[in-house]
Amino acid sequence: MFTLDLSLLLDSILIFALAFLIDIALGEYPDRIHPTIGIGKMITYLKRKSKHPNSRVEKANGVFMALIIMLVVALPVFLLLFWLRQLPYGEVFYIIIGAILFKATFAISGMGQYTKPIAKALKAKELDDARKCGDKNTLD
Repeated sequence: MFTLDLSLLLDSILIFALAFLIDIALGEYPDRIHPTIGIGKMITYLKRKSKHPNSRVEKANGVFMALIIMLVVALPVFLLLFWLRQLPYGEVFYIIIGAILFKATFAISGMGQYTKPIAKALKAKELDDARKCGDKNTLD
């Protein structure tokens, strides 16, 4: 008979709540260790390597690039979290490490540092300054 196991749901809720608290308390990770910055650098590197005069080959290279990035990022995270759950008291480590990793996927507190200067410039009707603020905050 089918049994309902709510432990994964509870773990997910705890991971989200802890990640939210980490974001509110500590803000964004420094750029040198921020996963999004690292993924952006990988994309930039692979994008240069995937250029090809034949558009079909370039599209295929783009698909492979996406798969490679997903494997490089997601597979180690999955294996780490899976391994943590197997340890004695591993569920506690699973929740803590899961929250630390999940926190990198959103930027509730960090968005203010990027959007407030833009909003201030827009309120002052300084469109060029708003554009400069926006350009300064984008990744290459």
